[in-house]
Amino acid sequence: MMLLNPKRLAILAVATFSVIWWLIGLRIGFNIWDEGFLWYGVRRVIAGEVPLRDFMSYDIGRYYFSAILMSVFQDDGIVSLRVCISIVQTFGVTLATYLVVKNSSRSHLADALLASGVFVCWMTVAGFKSYDTTALVMLIAGLAIPLEKPTPRRWLIAGVILGFTAMIGRNHGLYGSIAGAGALLCVYGLTRFREAFSSAVRLAAGAIIGYAPNIIMLVMVPGFANAFWDSVKSLADTGTNLTLPIPWPWSVLSGSVVTADVPGSVLLGTFFIAMPVFGIISLIYILSVRQRVSMRQLAVLTSCALLSIPYTHYAYVRADIAHLSYAVFPLLLGLLVFPAKGFFRFAIWGSVLASSLFLTVPNFPIYQAARQGTWKEITIDGSNLTVDESVADQVNLVQTLAADYACNERSVYVAPFWPGAYALLSRKAPVWEIYALFPRSVAFQEREIERIKAANSNLAILVDYPLDGRNELRFSNTHALIAKYIRENYKEVKSFKIPNYVEVFVREDFNETCRK
Repeated sequence: MMLLNPKRLAILAVATFSVIWWLIGLRIGFNIWDEGFLWYGVRRVIAGEVPLRDFMSYDIGRYYFSAILMSVFQDDGIVSLRVCISIVQTFGVTLATYLVVKNSSRSHLADALLASGVFVCWMTVAGFKSYDTTALVMLIAGLAIPLEKPTPRRWLIAGVILGFTAMIGRNHGLYGSIAGAGALLCVYGLTRFREAFSSAVRLAAGAIIGYAPNIIMLVMVPGFANAFWDSVKSLADTGTNLTLPIPWPWSVLSGSVVTADVPGSVLLGTFFIAMPVFGIISLIYILSVRQRVSMRQLAVLTSCALLSIPYTHYAYVRADIAHLSYAVFPLLLGLLVFPAKGFFRFAIWGSVLASSLFLTVPNFPIYQAARQGTWKEITIDGSNLTVDESVADQVNLVQTLAADYACNERSVYVAPFWPGAYALLSRKAPVWEIYALFPRSVAFQEREIERIKAANSNLAILVDYPLDGRNELRFSNTHALIAKYIRENYKEVKSFKIPNYVEVFVREDFNETCRK
């Protein structure tokens, strides 16, 4: 009889739909930048290395989760990693959909499928970042637990979830803590200080429990604590990301922001406006009706409103659709649980679904492959993938250069944008910084040069073009000392097959034994 429960059937349908969708796209597309960054890190963890200490990385959570599953699969290839990501995506979509339908009095199946369609759309934009999206959904669910019924046990559980998400990304810990403080204020106000303090202690205690694996590594793993605090200092020095201007609708319409897709850019800019506006208006609404409406009905909406405001910072730092797709979930979920009725509910749901489809579908790899018709099948470490023509050229270039100039597993240095090259070649990077985006000090570059020397790297591939159209972000400017070392101690390889934005160098003492 339990299986006939409408809510359970709806959630089961959503999970099934999600699994089928991710399986369809399992072998379509490849991102040698960010996806390659994650794949390389997981492979190194499987090999026994430690994130942050032994190689540049995100926080530890996603690496160990993926490494454990891939070890069970006995496969560390890109498709195996995508299976791990698909599991995370399915959990995230299912949890988000559950939050929508759990208090709904309408048709659970219809609501669930429409809501999951919205969530799947946004998760497909940059699937390899679904750990972050799912962490945010977990924060929404976690904060809703004590907001619904503020007992000591529930504040502790919320804290555990907060600490766990911080292991996926420290930004989730920071933003979640800000929202947690807001939740305490919403529940207890400014007068019930003793209860608020007691709940804050439980929230913090739970966060310590959830973050315990990272704390244990800080204490027990040699060198990890230094690397961890260095990474915190680096974030303070360089910022969380390279910035991109926000495409405000009026800037797009006036021509201040140049774009080939004016309608899409205007809609994208509208989402950037909607995030903080939703948070502020929702909190005002909640405060105005909380005496008449059960907090059980408002808990998820309150959680979304509280999280939407700090996550606006994340979206605004690098204002493109990829980064919006991670941070937009409080807005999406909050709009779908907003207690509107009749025409207004139809308008909200219709607008969310239509705008999501309009913005996200053009970014689906499966859509791009079908529309362009020029995608190619390539083999990456034994896995067959269908990829964009430019990606195929990049992968083939890396594979060919390694076969010609770095045979017998010799070390290869690739900088700054293609960390996936190490993973697809099954090579250990000779340096710590596998994704060299930010300017580095002379001392840091000198250490990296010593690592290149120690690894006896035979081949160097420099992708020296202006990221975001900014010349100051060329590798030769952000890492001038390393670029100078390569150019003075290696000889350049000239070939019509090498794109003009790529420079290829081999050691001065290179012999011809690798050539076919």
